[in-house]
Order: sequence, then C-alpha cells, then structure tokens
Amino acid sequence: LGYFPAAIARRLEPHQRMAIFDPSPMHYLAAMHAIDMTPLQSNDRRVEIFVGDGLLPILENWWLGLQSHEKFHIGQPMRCGFTAHCDAATYDALVNKTGEMLRYQAVGLATWRQFGPCIGDSDLGNLPEYLLTPGLDQMQGLWEGKPAVCVAAGPSLQKNLALLMDPALRNKAAVLTVGTVYALLEQLGLQPDVVTTIDFQRLNWTDQFRGVPLDTAPPLVYLHSTHPSTVRRWPGARFVGLNASDTTAWMSQYAEPKPYAAQVQTVAHLNVVIAALLGANPIILLGQDLSMPATAHHALGARAQDTAPQESYDSHIEMPGWDGQPVWSRHSLLSMHTVFGQLIAAHPDRTFLNCTEGGLAIPGAQNLPLAGVLAGLPSISGPRLAACLRDKARTYIPQPKLEAVQSDLARIDVGLVRLQAMATRVLDLAQRWHAASDDAKPAPLQELMSCDGILQEEGLAFGQIAVRSFDVIELMATIPPMPETPETDLQRMNVERLTLVAQAILREAPHVRTVLRQTLGRLDDVALALKPNGQAPTSARLWQAL
Repeated sequence: LGYFPAAIARRLEPHQRMAIFDPSPMHYLAAMHAIDMTPLQSNDRRVEIFVGDGLLPILENWWLGLQSHEKFHIGQPMRCGFTAHCDAATYDALVNKTGEMLRYQAVGLATWRQFGPCIGDSDLGNLPEYLLTPGLDQMQGLWEGKPAVCVAAGPSLQKNLALLMDPALRNKAAVLTVGTVYALLEQLGLQPDVVTTIDFQRLNWTDQFRGVPLDTAPPLVYLHSTHPSTVRRWPGARFVGLNASDTTAWMSQYAEPKPYAAQVQTVAHLNVVIAALLGANPIILLGQDLSMPATAHHALGARAQDTAPQESYDSHIEMPGWDGQPVWSRHSLLSMHTVFGQLIAAHPDRTFLNCTEGGLAIPGAQNLPLAGVLAGLPSISGPRLAACLRDKARTYIPQPKLEAVQSDLARIDVGLVRLQAMATRVLDLAQRWHAASDDAKPAPLQELMSCDGILQEEGLAFGQIAVRSFDVIELMATIPPMPETPETDLQRMNVERLTLVAQAILREAPHVRTVLRQTLGRLDDVALALKPNGQAPTSARLWQAL
C-alpha cells in the first residue's frame, strides 16, 4: 500500500480490477496520511484491499472466486521493493500462494481446452444416471471415526501394497482406491470398499475397467463428467458428485440437492473428499507421490497413460521430496499438491497420515511408514464400508423432476436448430460485409447485429456449444476495445466475433443434438421405470411431439 498501487488504480481500464493484500494495518494508516487514497477506495469493486492477519486463506478464496472470463487475463503479482526487508517471510508466503493459484487456474483452463467436448458429452449423456443416483451427501458419516486408506497410483505404491493384503491388517481400515489401480488390486485378491473415477475420456472404460470382472464390484463413486460407459456398465452401487462445469449448474435443478466436488482435479482428490464425508479418521494416503522417478510415471500395474520425466523434460520440474532429496514433478502435479493442502486445511478435526514414503510432502499430513500406522490400529467390528454403502444405495429414493428436464431438453433441441439457422445466416452476411464497399457495409452489419440477440435468447442451447468449444470461451473473455478504437475496427471485430461463433455452432450443434436425442430417449425409459403401473407419463411423449 502506498504511492505505487494508487498510481496503478488511476490507470485501470473499465475491464480491469486490482486486489491488494497487505498484512500491515500500519501501511494502510501511513498511506492515508501520505497520499490521496481516493483511487483505492472506489465503490465499484474494481479495487479490493485486504489488510491484517490471516491473508493466505483470503487470498486463496479470492482466486477461487474468479469468473471464467477473468482467468484468461491474470497478471503476475507485483510487490513493492521494501517488502524484501520488511516482514519478508509473510510477503514471500503471499507471493508463493499467488504462484500456486496461478498454476491452479492454468491447469483448469488447460483441462477445459483439451477435454471440453468430452466433458460436455458426459455431462449431458449421464443426466439419466444423475437423476437416479444418490449424491455424496448420502455417504455422510457412514464410517465415522474409523480409519480409511486412500490408495493412489503413484510410483511408490508397490512399496507398501503387500501390507494391505495381510488379512489381519486388512480388517483395520476401509480401502478407497482410484480406478487406475482397481484392476491391480483385484488381481492381488484385494477388493477395495470404494472405487473412485472422474475421467471423461472413453479410456476411462476401455483402459481402466474393461476386462476386469465386475460381478462383485464394490460401490463406485464418480463425478458427473465421468465417461458414460463406466457409469452405465457398473453393476454395483453408485454415488455421484457434481463437477464444477456450467452444464451441471444448470441440470442440478432437476433433482434433490447433490453436493459438488468442485476442487477435484485428480481422482485421488475425490478419495480424500469421500473419506472426509464418511467421517473417516485417520485418513491415510498411500501411493500419493505427486512426483515420479526419471523412468516411470505410475505404479507398476496401474492402468494409466502418461510420460516419464526423461521423455518430456521440458514439462517437468525438480522439487525437494518429503525426505529432502530432489524428485521430479510437473505443473499439473504441483497444482494437485495445492488442492490436497486445501482439502486437508478444510478438515482440521481429522488426522491425515501420508504413508506414501516417497514423493512430495503434503501440507498438513504427517509422514509416517504404513506398517507402523496399521500395526497401531485396532480391528474394526461390524459390517465393512462397502456393505454400508450398498445398503444406503438400496434404500435411496430418487426424486427426479422428469417433466421439467424433458421439457427443457426439448427446448434446447429447438434452440440448437434456431442457432444453426442463425449461424448459416451469419456466415452469409459476413461474406457480404467483407465484399461490400464502405458505403454498402452498414446494411449487412445491421442484420449481423440482430443475429447477436438470438445468442442471448437461446442461452441454454448456446451453453451446450460453448462448453465444448474453448475458442468460444476465449472469445467471450476477449478484452473490450478501448473507447478510442476507430469505428471501422469495431465493426471488423464484431463481424469476426460472430463469424467464429457461427463456425463453432455449425461444427458442434449436430453432435450435441445427437447426444441430446439419445438422452431424451433414455429419460423416457426412466419415466417408465418410475411409474408403478408401467405407463409413461404425458411428458414422456414430448419427443414424439417434436
């Protein structure tokens, strides 16, 4: 706080915002005496000031509250020079936390860019299952005060996996495993209590679960964006958590409230979320390296695709490991490391034990050998966790709002048809605009701008296009033109913007309509199944009416 941020505040453009974090109230007081604070005290939230103790969680929550379009234009943190000598450790922590959150946001955007079409398909295709599957809240407290081991697929897993095969030790804790090592555990005769999965690619089924005997499959906990093949084929109990996509925000209205697992970046995070919901204590992490040796990327036997550090040096980072020795990591793993710290900090009443015996240390978790931890646990009496979850799933009564969801899906389908017609018209008008003389350009431009209103009217349908098209998301996050931008440049920008949107609509809409129709057909089956007399309600005939 002082001259520097006040000078920046005077120069903020209308689309820009600035956040200031300063642990010293005295700096704020001194600034009020020394300078004109008016630029820093606006009421439009363009400048936010946070002063005092406990700034690290405030800083983290500020980052988590950013909207999608804001994440594309984040600047690097700025730091006044005197902070290198005045309370340097506190300012270092703030800058380091900012670096962690920059990485966190970048990984989320990169995932969206690469897998947006898969996420959109899965969110829509899994809608019938979402309506009929119990949410994570149904697991609340089913394993209160009992130990749980969260098994991940890190390279060090084979060090301690044999310990869980000892029947005497196996009865001391529930086992939650990621889907990537489920086949490995089954081959060893070690059936877990819970299997977790989040992968939205078809590889989720073909590489992780296909070919594994599932006749006695344990309960599956999945995020709604998981590839539908796995969700539909799983014969055991299922529980669903919502991912943080715009699609799930829209569809959550059609069932009773079901919790989000918005922080989850990797399936191992879901393990920890579930263990905490179950009430497990202590929560033991195993195979959670968040790093890798130079020649490996996952544990032997894990069904995962990746590259070892020596195959891709440019994307790997050397970091100090849990024992102080250097290990290989990468930006995505370091972002996951940040999330583990957030999850652990959110449950101060639980004991977290990192028994990985390798990789990075995890904030808030004690590093202990698994053998000693299991030896010190008492045996568990009563039914196993898997049995408790099966009983809970059997007694769950879904409350889907079928008529509402079928009506809205039908409306989206009509909206997509309208958007396709608009997109074809836009490309024709854009061609006419480019070919017209300067005097003749206003006519096609006026028609083009009228097409823009259709995007607003069909927001629900356009959302299905946008979630699959990262170029559209980037376009929506474009920095607005400056007031002094020439009129001809503004016109050109508008024409180019609408052209890109039209191309995305024509590219994606036919596929979205196919998935939509398949989902509507399956919802008819859901309606039939929920009627005691076997007769479909009137709303089940919506699709025939279309």
